[in-house]
Amino acid sequence: MFYLERLQTRLKYSFDPVYITIMFLIMGVILLIWGGAEYIATKQTADRCSSVTTGVVVNVEESTTYSRGKEKIAYVATIKPEDGSIFSDSELRSGETDFAYWKGENVVINYDPSNTSTYYIEHDEPDLSGTYTIIAGVVVLFLGLCFFGIGKKLKV
Repeated sequence: MFYLERLQTRLKYSFDPVYITIMFLIMGVILLIWGGAEYIATKQTADRCSSVTTGVVVNVEESTTYSRGKEKIAYVATIKPEDGSIFSDSELRSGETDFAYWKGENVVINYDPSNTSTYYIEHDEPDLSGTYTIIAGVVVLFLGLCFFGIGKKLKV
């Protein structure tokens, strides 16, 4: 009987809406800060890459992964810029993308004229994934406020 009373006391305090509210609010703020920083960094990279040149795809690597029973194919292209004097490397690599590059295909390379090691290739543009993290942060904050409202109603 003693163990049952002790368990009930622990459960009473462990599911207190105030603690849940605080946890959700902290997680929401962290997600908002993380998403905002990610969004700003990606946007700055895209803005800095204002100059454009072209290149030819010289090699394509394909990789296949499986997640939740679904096949995902990703491609990484090796590109040789037509104007070799711009970049320090003779070949550039795209990031992983689901766009299928073809050998011999001409692509557009956006690059930062003051730092040519910062670039992105057509179809591999920096995505604004920070937006999704910001949305997740807003949802978690909203849930935290909902728990706060529930807690106030239970305490009345």
